[in-house]
Amino acid sequence: MANEDIKYQFVEVTAVRGTERRAVAKKESEGWELVEQDQGRMKTTLKFRRPKPPLPRKQIAIGAGVVVVMVGILAVGVALEGDDDVAEAESAAAVIEEPAEPVDLPPAIRADTPSDVPVAVGPLTAATNPDLAGLLQLTDTCSPSIAGFAATYAGQTIQFDGHIGDLANYESYDTRYVVLLSSGDFDESNPVGPNFQYRDINLVSDPNWTGPNIPDGIEVNDKFRFTSTVKSYEEQSCLLLLEPVATEAR
Repeated sequence: MANEDIKYQFVEVTAVRGTERRAVAKKESEGWELVEQDQGRMKTTLKFRRPKPPLPRKQIAIGAGVVVVMVGILAVGVALEGDDDVAEAESAAAVIEEPAEPVDLPPAIRADTPSDVPVAVGPLTAATNPDLAGLLQLTDTCSPSIAGFAATYAGQTIQFDGHIGDLANYESYDTRYVVLLSSGDFDESNPVGPNFQYRDINLVSDPNWTGPNIPDGIEVNDKFRFTSTVKSYEEQSCLLLLEPVATEAR
């Protein structure tokens, strides 16, 4: 078949600077071909394409047959509708209503009844929360489970060991930054976890430095223990936004 006869479907993916390779590898494994890359200051737009699968002739024939059968069923239904109405009316006239037996309902739950669900004390960690443990081991940075985690735990505090994945100025500010956080230690061959992000923070007071080894500055791949509040998940950029609570060098 000539190339001009091939019809393509297209898709765009937005990746944070530094994670393009992972995004391209994921889409190529799904059969997509990278055709264009638009690199911005903080994000890169990747455009992919792949051939549209042709509609099998057998499927078309089956669809046509289904339409014919449905038309026949509708015609029979219209013809029988009048008889059904008469039968239903006669049946309704013969029904003898019986009083319903009373049902004992449980007493209303008081609003001040204490809940049996335990309330977490301190930040959630991989050791105390299976959802967070699974999140930190994800290999797909755009997994739907990330959005589910953000919706479930929005406003709660989590703690995990990670490293600085990327660092850039926020918009045109010299002292405000966008910081990409990654789970565990840096491992180019086996990255895990979602793309966490601190957005619009300064690096002096906003991280709320703790511990004996407070750094004079931070660089990509530096290792820390992050304590953060879950804010929201941006599906388009696959970013899980956090608010810093405490940061400790490790």
